[in-house]
Amino acid sequence: MTQNIEYDEKWFKNQYGRVLADKETDWLEYKKISKFSSKGLSRKSVVLEVGCGMGTLSYRLSECFDYVIGLDLSEFGCSKAKTLYRERNIKFIVANAQNMPFKSSVFDSVVISNVLEHLTDSETEIVQRESCRVMKAGGQLTVVQPVYVNRSVADKILLLLFASKRDRQIFYYMRKSLKAARKNNPQVDFHHLAKIGDPTHKRMYDEKLLTDELKKAGFGRFEFAKRKIFSILFFNNENLFRVYVNFYLKAPEMIRRMFLMEIGGWVRATKL
Repeated sequence: MTQNIEYDEKWFKNQYGRVLADKETDWLEYKKISKFSSKGLSRKSVVLEVGCGMGTLSYRLSECFDYVIGLDLSEFGCSKAKTLYRERNIKFIVANAQNMPFKSSVFDSVVISNVLEHLTDSETEIVQRESCRVMKAGGQLTVVQPVYVNRSVADKILLLLFASKRDRQIFYYMRKSLKAARKNNPQVDFHHLAKIGDPTHKRMYDEKLLTDELKKAGFGRFEFAKRKIFSILFFNNENLFRVYVNFYLKAPEMIRRMFLMEIGGWVRATKL
């Protein structure tokens, strides 16, 4: 965890004062993520962002909700978040997500964006259970994960034909780091390859692993965000998309990696 904090604070210091909220949230799609996470909730809902960093996603969430709390292990990140968004309806707290300083059943929604891939198996399990503990019954958890490397053949073709130049560059960079990771540790399974795209990454995700973990933590009724390419080419109908998701999650891994397109790294789950 110390290594993560040191790396994060170097990144924060590099970004602070150079990248403002609007520019950063545009390419990170924070507007879309906040809209996705707010579906079915009222503006008066109380929302927690776990791993808020300098508060850019918390800032976007505060446009959808009246009360937002951002939690992060980095004192530097939270300090800069308070400076950037001191006039917003957000409270930033320095704390460890494995031991959240909140009573049980207080939040209507918890959002975790690009955090779990930085944690070990045991750390992830604790964070997910803590997120479930602090959430009200029926509350919503939104998790955002990178899914750039474990794509099917069909997905790669569509990525090449229709994705933006930036997405193609990121995919190429991730493939290079994946190749290097497998060379360094050829015996390890895909989910435990480290340093893919980021020196502090400890694990890689696909949708099945994420849903399996969240079920174990006490969540269910999963809903995935449609990728733009799906909306254009295949899944204009929400019901058809749900049928595809159910089939994708139950299909053998070989079938998924050869023929089925990744359904994306955004999932919303309900506390059971």
